[in-house]
Amino acid sequence: MRRVAVVLFLVFALLGATAFCQQKVVALTFDDGPNLKFSGKVMHYLERQQIRATFFVIGYKAKQFPDLVLEEFEAGHEVENHTFGHVCLVKPNSQWTGCQDLSVAETIRQLKTTNDIIQSITGYSCRYLRPPYFAMTKEREMAIQQLLGMEVVKHGADSIGSLDWVYDSPQKIVAHVKNEAVRRGMKSYIIVFHEMSATLEALPPIVDFFKNNGYLFVRLDRFEQYKKGEVK
Repeated sequence: MRRVAVVLFLVFALLGATAFCQQKVVALTFDDGPNLKFSGKVMHYLERQQIRATFFVIGYKAKQFPDLVLEEFEAGHEVENHTFGHVCLVKPNSQWTGCQDLSVAETIRQLKTTNDIIQSITGYSCRYLRPPYFAMTKEREMAIQQLLGMEVVKHGADSIGSLDWVYDSPQKIVAHVKNEAVRRGMKSYIIVFHEMSATLEALPPIVDFFKNNGYLFVRLDRFEQYKKGEVK
């Protein structure tokens, strides 16, 4: 009986230690930049908080504002691909009536042009694509992976859309992100933001919420390492 009690104690202690080591992480991501009214301000805030984030930039804007892209990169943030013209790359199904259906060749042109612009500014070769509107098919994703070696970041169980493109109220954005995180069990998440004025106001209370709940803030590449169990 005594031996059983000792074994049970060791088992529960081990389980407790394992759970303690499972660090919850959150990746802040920002779409549609660079933006003169947003990018510099959000970088200043993130620097004060010692947070590194991921910026999914639009190619023609990166070409227009290369200094902002370089500043993001040199500050330690990740700069990734959000297409050249913020276009719907592929129609997922017939219900997507407002979505054009680009050819594979045109899709690759959209992405490669943006990759080349970002690389010419930063020297960095993009690893990730977030498709506008999350419009994607398995076939198109495979083509992108095979032809460009890029990973497609899709909307899923580990991502929370902030709905900052719907709400013009920072309070509503904050409430939505908090409610979604709690509803889904306070796991690790990618938060999808856009470079909008309401997002700037919503960001501090959202960051405070995750900090107060023991989260570590990471870039998307680091998030993927945690997700795969490569980092404990």
